[in-house]
Amino acid sequence: MKIGVLLFAGLLVVTGASVRHVAQDIDDKAHQDWLEARYKEATSIQPGMTRADLMKLFDQEGGLQGDGLQAPARYVLKNCFLIHIDVTFDRPTREASRNVPDEQLKIVEVSKPYLARLVID
Repeated sequence: MKIGVLLFAGLLVVTGASVRHVAQDIDDKAHQDWLEARYKEATSIQPGMTRADLMKLFDQEGGLQGDGLQAPARYVLKNCFLIHIDVTFDRPTREASRNVPDEQLKIVEVSKPYLARLVID
């Protein structure tokens, strides 16, 4: 009788653990899919694209930073403020670049996406 009770209790424990594990896997999978989609957005920005293309997915981060001329400018993904990239643009000179529209401002270098807190001024 005691063996039957122990087997039944063990079966309940195993069954309960597997149901909880499946629920966690479903939540984890949803989080993983969402994060993968954000990563694909962040890595879609490539050299040769324009600042106009960049601004569809990213906003320029606040704080003190470069303008993308000598030092890279930091951008934050609109759909996830923790994902950042650093971008350098092809600009002839500082004075000439002030009047270049976003559609003509070419990206020459993009960092790998990284996680950082949002800086706001």
